[in-house]
Amino acid sequence: MGFDDFKQLVDNMQINLYLTDIQTNEIIFMNNKMKETYNLKDPEGKICWKTLQKNQSGPCPFCPLIKLKQINNLYQSISWRENSDLTNRIFENYDSLIKWENGKIVHMQQSIDITDSEILSHQASIDDLCGLLNRRAGKEKLLEFMVKKKKAKESFTIALLDINNLKRVNDSFGHQEGDFLLKQIAYAVKQDLDKEDLIFRLGGDEFVLVFGHKNTKDSAKFLIENQKNIQKLQALYNKPYGFSYAFGMYTVLPTNKLTVNDVITRADEQMYQEKLRYRRTQLAELEDVSVGSTNVACFQYDPTQLYEALIKSTDDFIYICNMKTGIFRYSPAQVKVFNLPGEIIDHPLPFWKAIVHPQDWERFYKSNMAIGENKMDYHSVEFRAMNSDGEYIWLKCRGQLMRDEFGEPNLFAGIMTQLDRQNKIDPLTHLYNRQEFAKAFELKTKDKAIDNLGIMVIDIDDFKNINEIYDRSFGDFIIKTVAQLTQAVLPGNTSIYKLDSDQMGLLIENSTELEITKLYNEIQKQLLHEQLLKRYKCPIQISAGCAIYPKDGLTYNELNKYADYSLQYAKDNGKNKLTFFSNYILEHKMRSLEILKYIRESVSDDYRGFELNYQPQVEVSSKQIKGVEALLRWQCQELGKVSPVEFIPILEESGLIIPVGLWVIKKAIQACSKWVVYDPEFSVSINVSALQMLNSDFVEDVKKVLKKEKLAPKNIVLELTESYMVRNKIGRAHV
Repeated sequence: MGFDDFKQLVDNMQINLYLTDIQTNEIIFMNNKMKETYNLKDPEGKICWKTLQKNQSGPCPFCPLIKLKQINNLYQSISWRENSDLTNRIFENYDSLIKWENGKIVHMQQSIDITDSEILSHQASIDDLCGLLNRRAGKEKLLEFMVKKKKAKESFTIALLDINNLKRVNDSFGHQEGDFLLKQIAYAVKQDLDKEDLIFRLGGDEFVLVFGHKNTKDSAKFLIENQKNIQKLQALYNKPYGFSYAFGMYTVLPTNKLTVNDVITRADEQMYQEKLRYRRTQLAELEDVSVGSTNVACFQYDPTQLYEALIKSTDDFIYICNMKTGIFRYSPAQVKVFNLPGEIIDHPLPFWKAIVHPQDWERFYKSNMAIGENKMDYHSVEFRAMNSDGEYIWLKCRGQLMRDEFGEPNLFAGIMTQLDRQNKIDPLTHLYNRQEFAKAFELKTKDKAIDNLGIMVIDIDDFKNINEIYDRSFGDFIIKTVAQLTQAVLPGNTSIYKLDSDQMGLLIENSTELEITKLYNEIQKQLLHEQLLKRYKCPIQISAGCAIYPKDGLTYNELNKYADYSLQYAKDNGKNKLTFFSNYILEHKMRSLEILKYIRESVSDDYRGFELNYQPQVEVSSKQIKGVEALLRWQCQELGKVSPVEFIPILEESGLIIPVGLWVIKKAIQACSKWVVYDPEFSVSINVSALQMLNSDFVEDVKKVLKKEKLAPKNIVLELTESYMVRNKIGRAHV
């Protein structure tokens, strides 16, 4: 490769790269990306440490060049991390010595900006409320601590802290006060700890303390003294609640064969006993306090507002009966579902007789009459009732009778729950599920008022990475947030459903493609500006595919499939976009499925149609062939020659890249083992996919082939495909 080719190649890379003279430290070349990062115009010919460092009076003491010279092995890289004073960014650097023009040895550095990932990693480790390590990060640190102590044959003490009365504070004074209590106690404990001690939030009102050099007695003494200091905060902040915690301790011996969860559980068991003692003390104190000491007025509510709040905050049906008059009040949702004549009904039993299933009427009637005849104070019955669509649905009715000061029936109230609704609702988002999505489509297409119906499938981009960077609970939080934000901007002609994994489906009535696009953009805008997502430094992007009834198809299965095809096309072509179904997308998908079919047949038939072409690699100075690059080609009997641009992504998506990739490695090594007879330094370069590298058997498989063909590892070069390089931010790997 000539200099011009090299320059063109690295100038298009999204990594920082530069070359220096190993004797003078002069910059020989710097790519455009690095010039832009450091705001440099013409760095070539200048000294690297004067150009890339601030206030440097000589060569950088941390520069790996000296070590590289000692190693004296071309292309072997040294990786190190740098906090740049000039850019205020964090870089992962890869330094190596390479052959340059005329055989000259030069220093090359590749530099990857990892600032954002470091920030995300830090944020993913910190509890947002208390500023301590969170559960995941804390357990990782505890494991490191345990390994260290076991190696040193030292014991240590672990304590579990539980905040007293946090629920009461939340219920009585609001969650803001509860958060204040948590933060103050967490800060007060942390301030008193030694440098070698560890504290993290386990979850809720629980914290884990690990004492580095205190025995059990000293640890207990510390916690008692710390409690005294914390209790002073109540008076300092003039709060109507106490500042305290219960704790349990456990001594971990170096001979113990316990896991992280085991030692936390042992401390938790001790803490539970302490909590019981605290609650017994509280109960004894409460027995001496008169009922009149509680300010009941603080907990009185307006009955009308309370009722409105309850019916708006639940999917169940709420009913109330004045037992003196026999008049019932039903929630608006119940009126709609069962086509009741109104919310207020005088003696509604005849009405229920008309809609309760005949087989369930006797059970329903007896249960209600037991209340009416003053035989029971509690009512619970399951029955079927006909809704406004003429369908019988299962209900569970529960109610409580309240009596007046004379013991006479006064108020009867309760709830009705749709039992079959439990199978219709996604438990995470509380949206209707995929089955209801399909049912709703069928009903809407039968509605003569609906001329067209769009099916839009939404998917969160790179959701797998969110789960890996953070954890699954944070991923669930993201799904719920996206669902809520999407639901908040939907117009009246659109309904939302939870599909599989991180997917959601929209049914959009009587809308043009332009209107659907505007809706998609509105959802994106809502996600972009959501302050909660900004706080977590986790910007969310979505891709979507849309198919429209009746233009694109007539059945749910057909249109749902087309919407999925369109979604996949959007993701394959840059993500963060909406794609409408077209014949081109269908043809593209059918072509992919056809290629996959024939590839499976080829693999099962001893890789029929696959072959390797070898592209020479010529040394510029000597103009001699020093190696080759193995290029996979495939010719299908039915389709003819198929471009690698088409079949390699299909191999990766299907997982067939693993067996096919191993076949490529075997064939390339077999060929190279013959060529090295004539040139022992001859090498073959082999492209390797991400899926191959992530396969646990990959390294051993390569070693086995090398051993079988008696080829030295230095004679092969494994080159990671571009997609893997971008994702993992590394260059090439040598075996």
